[in-house]
Amino acid sequence: MRWFWIDRYLEFVSESHAVAIKNVSLAEPHVLEYSKNFASYPPSLVIEGMAQTGGLLVNAGHEFKKKVVLAKVGKSIFHGWALPGDQLTIRVDIEKMDDDGAMVTCKCHRDDELLVEADLMFAYPDDQFADKEFFDDEGLSSVLRTLKIFDVGKNSDGTPIEIPAHFLQAEQDLIN
Repeated sequence: MRWFWIDRYLEFVSESHAVAIKNVSLAEPHVLEYSKNFASYPPSLVIEGMAQTGGLLVNAGHEFKKKVVLAKVGKSIFHGWALPGDQLTIRVDIEKMDDDGAMVTCKCHRDDELLVEADLMFAYPDDQFADKEFFDDEGLSSVLRTLKIFDVGKNSDGTPIEIPAHFLQAEQDLIN
């Protein structure tokens, strides 16, 4: 992920669901460039925010060791536009997760108004990209800390999500 389309997590329950927020700002160039006469947040970026929210949730179930990619947008229904000044709340629920991939349902709200709903499917292309590194451990750890996953994250039994040992080791290696 070169760009991040969520700002932080409010809730994160491994192998269950996550809630993230995205603040839409007029200062983001794509808000003005998407449609010259109507400042709005591009619908594709709402979907990408859902995919990032869900992809990290799915990856948490694998201790952040798998390569997780968006494989398919099964359904998406847009009920309105995200506008500058809006705070979007994205909720993702895992419907199915196995060794081949995962399926999630997503809803994006502005206050109490449903803006977007979508079904997304993820794949694990580990074999095809065994020689490629999507993220190094210290980089991914930094992103997850910024998104507050380890502050709000819980396991399905209610215990806090621990920072994986491979992240702590990578951070320590960076210091030394």
